[in-house]
Amino acid sequence: MKKICYLGNNDPREKFRGVEEVIWRQAKVVKSPIYVYTSSKKEVHRYRGIICIGIPKIKYAKLICVIKKKGYRIHSHSYVGTVYACSLIDYMTVHDGLWYHKNLVEKNWWKYFYVLLEMYCNLLTKKMSYVSNFAKSKAISMGIRKRRHEIIYNTSKYENSTSSANKIKNQILIVRSIEERANIELIIQLALKKREFKFTIVGNGPCIDKYRKIVNQEGIENLIFEGYVPDEVLLKKYHESVLVIVPAKFGEGFGLPVIEAYSLNVCVIASNVCALPEVIIDKKFVFENDLISIVEKFEMAFSYVAENYYEFYKEKYSNDLFEKNTKFFYG
Repeated sequence: MKKICYLGNNDPREKFRGVEEVIWRQAKVVKSPIYVYTSSKKEVHRYRGIICIGIPKIKYAKLICVIKKKGYRIHSHSYVGTVYACSLIDYMTVHDGLWYHKNLVEKNWWKYFYVLLEMYCNLLTKKMSYVSNFAKSKAISMGIRKRRHEIIYNTSKYENSTSSANKIKNQILIVRSIEERANIELIIQLALKKREFKFTIVGNGPCIDKYRKIVNQEGIENLIFEGYVPDEVLLKKYHESVLVIVPAKFGEGFGLPVIEAYSLNVCVIASNVCALPEVIIDKKFVFENDLISIVEKFEMAFSYVAENYYEFYKEKYSNDLFEKNTKFFYG
């Protein structure tokens, strides 16, 4: 069994969602995993059974060198971490192509620097994995070196979870990072149209105050922003909800809320962009990013809330399948 050191961006005690969840699931199939992230000062702690090391950028490369000498292979989930490591990386998982994402959000010439940065990270990496075919299609410089490129779909931490919560017939859940790319404006429009339903948005991000202000100004009482909530609270909200909506404009390399909902047998509708049509059970559950389309799919979804989404999840995204694919990737 290999010893793996994972490179990420965040202190998991402060942010444990998305990328961090994928790392923790991968770590289940290796020996004595380590997780390294950038920090203003050196700190060592254990989180959910994994040794975590926060390290200043200036000392990052030296730490990675020491870890490699102890027989660890390096698996990066971070372009930044890959650059700071200043050495060959054994494995890298791409959640969103760096250039693809920066080209959509950066407005000046500086964005072209990220083309070179992504190429550099690819040159440093022996094996690449992608969370979806969409993420792979948006990555650049894939032919620089002959190496394996694997698609390893994410899995859900809620697969074997139970809850005493009962369904609330008008409860709608949205789980998103509250950024421009999340298309929260469309959910606000839908809430205005469907006032008999309660829309709960879980997640935090740089735009949350802006959207809360809009909701307050418009007097929209059936839409609330919960902010970040612990796993057990989010689990309860999934169980209470009759429908999950995953809106997006861009930058959605996978769409974790889709399979989290499926693992708890909850129906999902999602934007017809990025990886979401690839991940969702059927294209009839995707909507275009306009009010007419989302209203149509919203109303249609209630004819399918009793379907068995868990079986689809088990066939394509189960914990066992994820761990099997991860072991194969590590060789």
